Amino acid sequence: MTEDKQRRVAAACARQWGLITSAQIEMLGLNRQDTKRMREAGLLITLQRGLYRHHSVTETVPTVLSDARCAWLLTRPAMWGEDRLALPAPDAVLTATTALTLHGITPDAGVVVPEIAMNTQRSYRSTARILAPPDRLDWAQAQVIDGLPIARPIPALAAVIAAASADHRNPRSAELTSFVAAAVARICDDAADRPEGDAVIGQVAGVVGRRSTQVVDVAQMLATLCREAGVSEDILAQTVLVGRWNLAVPVDRTRQAVAAVLAAAFTAPSVSLPVVLADLFSVDPHQLGQVWRCAHRGCPDRATGSGYCSRHRVLEVRDRTTRPVADGDEIARSGFGIYGRLDDDGHTVLCHECGRRLRHINARHLAGHDMTAAEYRVAHGISPRVGLISGDSHRRRAQNSFDQGRPDLLRHLRPTAAQRRPPPD
Repeated sequence: MTEDKQRRVAAACARQWGLITSAQIEMLGLNRQDTKRMREAGLLITLQRGLYRHHSVTETVPTVLSDARCAWLLTRPAMWGEDRLALPAPDAVLTATTALTLHGITPDAGVVVPEIAMNTQRSYRSTARILAPPDRLDWAQAQVIDGLPIARPIPALAAVIAAASADHRNPRSAELTSFVAAAVARICDDAADRPEGDAVIGQVAGVVGRRSTQVVDVAQMLATLCREAGVSEDILAQTVLVGRWNLAVPVDRTRQAVAAVLAAAFTAPSVSLPVVLADLFSVDPHQLGQVWRCAHRGCPDRATGSGYCSRHRVLEVRDRTTRPVADGDEIARSGFGIYGRLDDDGHTVLCHECGRRLRHINARHLAGHDMTAAEYRVAHGISPRVGLISGDSHRRRAQNSFDQGRPDLLRHLRPTAAQRRPPPD
């Protein structure tokens, strides 16, 4: 073993926190016998298979940072660290719990296996947990700290939730909800005094308000944050904790509600937080909260999972399906009409098979085309939730069905017992 080889290895280790892989040693012109001799001489200390530490680095107790360095190097053992940082897009980024711990968002919980996000799905010798990122890796979503690419707090939080959602064996747990609540509180608290605080809160709400976060109990998470802000249990029981609203409310409305609560808790006085909760989650029928209210303008009824009440849900789907074709839409013809669209002029609808305009495309008419209603919908892309009927006829039938369930109108439609009794002689 020549001194020149030892100097080359020492200089290479100094560029990578005193670490070097076996593939990098071969790139320096050393063979396996040279590596074996350096190990026997105590110049290289084996940490993992294919990874060594130079003897000049004082031995310390393994930490999250040291384990993360080793795992990141082993994901691409044949490339130098500075070359990987010069790539147009990162090939591997520390993310999820590991990144949040390195940022100081959550305490060091003794993470045994570092978590690394990679676009490729091939296996590596690294002992890290390889995660598929929610989005393509980008340097804008990462931060280089001490030569190590680490995901920023919000993308790291998204990776935690995405990993839990991808693991079907991991049901929604109180531990994960508590972890996400602590991370959200720290991120929002750090951004409260910054000019971009509102944007950060909106990004956090977008992460925890996704439908994939069914593994996280958003109601319990918000309740934890509200308790820390001084909201009483009585107010929480009447607002946030009423029902499993995070599973029944549409995604966009969930994000708006989470953003409103976070903004009131971290940027506004705590006195206004109960008022915000009442406006959002109140179940009082006279003052129904925004989360539960039907999205149709002026409708006071309670919404379902679609954001509309049962009556306006059908009307909204029909309005979206019968909307005229815009300039930028791709027009795909289907028979005499446009695929996926019900041609409704308000009084009649167009039959895609024969081109006739009818008030109702019923089973009798479709029998002449040797089709059923289901086959007609599949052939021309019509939603099963949209009736093959004109708008006027549809509104008239819907109003009749609605009126039949109202007692004040039934009194005028059906005679009471007193009205049926014959008059006295």
